Amino acid sequence: ASGDTRRESERHLGGLALVTGGSERYWTERILHNLVGSVHMWEPELTVEIWDFGLSAEAIADISTWSNVDLRRLPMHRLPAHLGINGTGAYAAKPWVTLDALTRYSSVLWIDANAELRRPLESSGMLRHISVRGAFFVQHPFLFPTAQFHHPAAVRGLGCHAPDGSLPHCATTFM
Repeated sequence: ASGDTRRESERHLGGLALVTGGSERYWTERILHNLVGSVHMWEPELTVEIWDFGLSAEAIADISTWSNVDLRRLPMHRLPAHLGINGTGAYAAKPWVTLDALTRYSSVLWIDANAELRRPLESSGMLRHISVRGAFFVQHPFLFPTAQFHHPAAVRGLGCHAPDGSLPHCATTFM
């Protein structure tokens, strides 16, 4: 996006950028197209950062032509190996990507590429919530920990000894 577009985004949405990531499947199946199209519909001045989690050269060339979209690549030489691009590495990279985006914007909203906007952000109360609390998280419908979403060895390795399904946890679809 151009500097002028970012300045407009700063005025309109208080420095908010929408951040997402996608692999080749998300481009081929037009999932990224749908998310970006919904942002263009409801928040046309908002910058969208798309992180390359395994896009082809063709997808990169196409996405590079989209308005108000910045395409970014993970700097693998600076990141731990577990953030590599594979089935789970993209999920592990979400916190790093969000922190990196905060170096360019005053607020960041991560939205998984398989989601979309259905109305302006202001009308949802989300922006007000972020300004008051500094963050917006969605509680996941499944409780923590559960082997469906959390590998038992990883949970133990983090020092968590909570019984299965005993704690709420954040869905990372929106953060």
